[in-house]
Amino acid sequence: MKHLISIIATMLLSIGAMSQTIHIDADNGVIKACPEDLITFTATVEGAADGVSYYWDFDNGDFRTTRIPSVEYAYKKGGAYMVSVKMTQGDISITDVAKVTVGKSPDFSGYKNDISSAYSGVCLGEKITLTMPIADAKVKYEVNNSYYESAPQTLYGTTWSEKVRFKNFDGVTIGAGDIEAVKLSFFHDNTSNAQVTLTAPDGKMAVLSEYGKALDGGREYVFALRRLMEYVFTPGNTPEFANLVGAPVNGEWKLEITSNDTENSCYVLGFEIVLDEDLTEAHQWQFDAKYDLRRAVWSGKGVSATSAGVADARPQEEGTTRYSFLISDDMGCLHDTSVFVNVELANFTSVEDGGTAFIGDEIKFSNKTSWAAETTWHFGDNSPREYTADAPHAYYDRGKYEVIMETKSAKGCIDIDTQYVSIVPRPLEIKEVNVFTPNGDGVNDVFTFFDEDESFLKNGNLTQMPANIKSLRCKIYNSYGQTICKWESVTPSIFGWDGTIDNKGNRPCPPGTYFYDIVVSGKDGSTLKRSGTILLYRKK
Repeated sequence: MKHLISIIATMLLSIGAMSQTIHIDADNGVIKACPEDLITFTATVEGAADGVSYYWDFDNGDFRTTRIPSVEYAYKKGGAYMVSVKMTQGDISITDVAKVTVGKSPDFSGYKNDISSAYSGVCLGEKITLTMPIADAKVKYEVNNSYYESAPQTLYGTTWSEKVRFKNFDGVTIGAGDIEAVKLSFFHDNTSNAQVTLTAPDGKMAVLSEYGKALDGGREYVFALRRLMEYVFTPGNTPEFANLVGAPVNGEWKLEITSNDTENSCYVLGFEIVLDEDLTEAHQWQFDAKYDLRRAVWSGKGVSATSAGVADARPQEEGTTRYSFLISDDMGCLHDTSVFVNVELANFTSVEDGGTAFIGDEIKFSNKTSWAAETTWHFGDNSPREYTADAPHAYYDRGKYEVIMETKSAKGCIDIDTQYVSIVPRPLEIKEVNVFTPNGDGVNDVFTFFDEDESFLKNGNLTQMPANIKSLRCKIYNSYGQTICKWESVTPSIFGWDGTIDNKGNRPCPPGTYFYDIVVSGKDGSTLKRSGTILLYRKK
C-alpha cells in the first residue's frame, strides 16, 4: 500500500521575517499506515525559490536530507511516530511535524493450549485447543528525551554538544519544576575545568556547571572499559533552571560541554532530560489499537474453523507442526504469529547394545512417553500382559521377540511403539574359586562354579540351574582319590557342593584340600573342561 501525505508550509523569504502555516492531508490530522507500507511525504514551501533543503526526521533513528520536497519511507514496526521536516533556505528555517500511526502488532503472549506443561509433546492425531486472546491496546508515543553515544567520546580542550527534540508539546512552555532533572554521563579528572550548559529551542540557556566549580555527587560506573560518572542536575541543586521558564517545550534542546583542559582525562557519553510526569501525561499522544477477533484465523494442518481466536487442531505427522494465527486491526493492517506443537510418538527403552540380552537376565522396559496415562506391554513370549509404565521382564528361551508397548493419553489417544529383543545364552564362564566355608553362616556356604548374580535364573536362587547351562558333569574327590560327590545331570539341586559326603548335608567333610573335575556344555554350543583344587575351611 502506498500513501501520499503533504506537509505544506508557507515561507516568506524576507530577511529577518518568517511565518508558517501548516496543513496535513490526513484523517483528523493523523497519518495512518501499516508496517512496510510506503508513505510519500511532501513538504510544500509556497513562494520559495530553488535552493530549499529538507531535513527529515522519521522519529525512529532514521534521518534523510533531500533537495526535493518529497520523500518516501516505510516503517517496519508499528507504533506512534511524529515525523518532522526542517525546511531551510539560506539563513531561514522552518520546521513542522506530522503524526503517523503505524498499525501495531498485538500482544500475542496470551497464547495458550490445553497441553500439559509436563509433556514434551502430544499424541499423534490428538485434538488440542489453540487459544489466542487479543485485547485492544493503547499505543503511546515514546518521547525521545535522551542522547547517548555508542562509546564514550574523548574531550580535551574542545566542545561536545548534542540535541534532543521534543515534538508532542505543541504550544506548551516550560514552567517552574517542569524539568525535573538533567542526567549527564561524563568523566573528568578535574571537573572544575569544564562547563556544562543546556539551551532551550528559543535560545534560553542554563549553566548547569561553570568553570571553577567542581562537580560532585556523581555515581561512578564503567562503560566501554572507561570510568564514567552520572551527575544529576535538578532545580534543587541548579538554580539556573529558572532561566528556562517560558521556553517552548517543543523543539531542539542542546546540551553542551566545553573543556579548557588539555591534559586531564575527560570523556562524555550522553545526557537525558527528565520532564515532569504530570506534564508528560497531560500531553501524551496515543492512539487506540483495536483488533477484530471475529475475523481472526488459525491455519495449519488439521485445524478447525476459528471462533473468537479459538480453534481445535489435530496434528497429522510426527515432529513439529507449525500453526499460524492471523488477525487484522481497525486500520486494515494484518498481523500474524506462529506457534509450534510437537508430536511425540510413543517410545520406550529396553535393551542397550543393539537389542541383545542374555537368557534369564531381567530387562527393564520403561515407557518414556511424556503424555502417557496408561500403558500395556506385550512381550511376545506368551507371558501375561503388564499394565505399568515400568515393567521388568526376563526371557528363558533363545530367540527374537517382538515387544509392543501400547500407550494411551488422558484424552484417549492411543499410540504404540514396537521393538525387537534378541535373547541369547550367556557365554560359559566358570569362577576361579578354591576356598569355601560351609559353616552355616550364609556366606560362601556352597562351593559353586557360577556367578550367582548374573548366571542363575530368578535372583541367584541356588535351587535352579544357571540359565546358560545345557549339561554338566562334575566329580569332587579327596587326596586319596576317593569320590566325595558327583553329578551328571542338570538337576537344579546338585550343581554345587555343600561340603558334605554325597552332597546330602548330613555327613560333613573334614577341612582340607579336595579336587574337582568338571565338564560343562552351554546353550551357546561351547564346552568347558576344568580341573582344580578346593580348600574346605570351617571357622570355629
